[in-house]
Amino acid sequence: GASRDELLSALELAHAALLVGDSSADGVGPRRGEGQGCRWMTREVLDAHVALAALAHAEDDEHDDRRRRAAMAQLCVRTESLGVDRSGRRYWALDRRAAAEGGGR
Repeated sequence: GASRDELLSALELAHAALLVGDSSADGVGPRRGEGQGCRWMTREVLDAHVALAALAHAEDDEHDDRRRRAAMAQLCVRTESLGVDRSGRRYWALDRRAAAEGGGR
């Protein structure tokens, strides 16, 4: 797929080439009502906008994943199961190094 910069550059060129417009300003395309225009663009320009939105969404998801992983890294880690009591509760040994460094809660 295209990079963000490539898509933005292509959209800028599309605007310069008049592949996007407004029917109230240029008379091309459908009108909604008296004096109310409708934005139009070629299919290729629409595809570029869709690709740019998908790229932004993927970048947001990646950022959220990194933030979530960083938060999880700060939590105390259960390293070893100590067993289960007769009520079915599990007991774990915790990573003391993480707790000593301030990561454990």
